[in-house]
Amino acid sequence: MSSQAAHPDRQAFPPEEEANRYSRRSILRSEHMYGEGFQSPGGIEAVEAFCSKLHMREGMKILDFGSGLGGASFYFGERYGATVMGLDFSQEMINISTERKERKSLANVSFQQGDIRTTTLPKDTFDLAWTRDCILYIPEKHLVWQNVYSSLKPGGQLFITDFCKGKGPLSESFIKYLGHCHYYLEDLENYGQALGAAGFRHIRIEDHTKAFIDSLQEELKELNGRRDQFLREWTESDFDYLVNRWLRKIQFCEQGDFIWGLFIAEK
Repeated sequence: MSSQAAHPDRQAFPPEEEANRYSRRSILRSEHMYGEGFQSPGGIEAVEAFCSKLHMREGMKILDFGSGLGGASFYFGERYGATVMGLDFSQEMINISTERKERKSLANVSFQQGDIRTTTLPKDTFDLAWTRDCILYIPEKHLVWQNVYSSLKPGGQLFITDFCKGKGPLSESFIKYLGHCHYYLEDLENYGQALGAAGFRHIRIEDHTKAFIDSLQEELKELNGRRDQFLREWTESDFDYLVNRWLRKIQFCEQGDFIWGLFIAEK
């Protein structure tokens, strides 16, 4: 019996158009690739490595915008006893992360639905604003950085990973891909300049594309290694979708179109 027949309530996803559809099903499918609690590369190991680049301490107040399934928020709350506000545009992300927070009984972590461009944030409050791989969906990035800047305490840190574009001419296939996915990308330099325009200082920019390629390849290897297990829960179409999407991202990175950037700045 095929996996589709075994689970008749599961509908196969059309290919590209589902990239930005945040249904519970598509969210949990991506979590199979990224690891429990995450919708971005590297899982908890990446969070730990990134924290080593920051001035972390006990009892911080942290804004996790684009908080997704809450993996980083839970880590901050458990590891540092931080008071964490998770903000995400997707109501389904908030629903899932709130369900998991309640199971963990973490009173110092909360989640709310909202648009980082327009949500009213408490001023001069957070020691750290953290975001992973979600600002690429927003064309008006200046509104994001203005709002976040206002919410940070003087001396507060900003940590970002996000996807950028190469400086050279982009391939036609990548331009088409950006249109399908509704991505609004800047190159690394312009991204950093936008942070400076919002008032941030001591801006640090790193190109982590090689690490992203390595992560994609490892995730593909793991998916292929547990194919039978995956198909007990998902469909052949889901499996093919993930494999093809990951291969395309690797291709775009290798040809210089797609860049994974890391940014650290201070108010």
